[in-house]
Amino acid sequence: MNNKKEIAIVALTTGLVLTSVTPYGVAYAEETDQMQVEIQEDSFRTGELTQPSQKTPENVVKDALKEKTGHVLSPKQVSGDKGVDYTVVQKRSSYDGTTLVRMQQIYEGKEVYGHQLTAHVDKKGIIKSISGESAQNLTQEDLKNASNLSKEEAKQYIYTKYGNDIKFISEPEIKEVIFVN
Repeated sequence: MNNKKEIAIVALTTGLVLTSVTPYGVAYAEETDQMQVEIQEDSFRTGELTQPSQKTPENVVKDALKEKTGHVLSPKQVSGDKGVDYTVVQKRSSYDGTTLVRMQQIYEGKEVYGHQLTAHVDKKGIIKSISGESAQNLTQEDLKNASNLSKEEAKQYIYTKYGNDIKFISEPEIKEVIFVN
């Protein structure tokens, strides 16, 4: 029985001494070196998403979104529907050396409300990340119905709904958009 107690005491003492001597940072660094996380969802992709291209960053993104080139984007991000296009809302250099391109989805000349995608394109013309979704199935017959509301009626609706004493930061812009549920 004494022998077991002595072994237990030696084991506990050795364990305590080793944990106090071993630097915390070394043990922690060894743990995190093995961790590699890649998150891919339907509305966000990262990696080398297209092949290298000599085209401008906006054309690289537009071709991928319209399925005119090989890509590994999410099916919810692309749209090969007839009448769908994408226009550049913003293009600028990004903090990581890529070019940030923000694209607005257009269907038959009208913006699709809430459907902007943001992509980062590197110097080789490869999309490195993209976020956002494209509206799908825009060729439905319901979208072909013309709006019966004139621009003046639309402006008047704002005053009727919110009152005549509204102060706008800038002159309201009235335009037709497609709203998808």
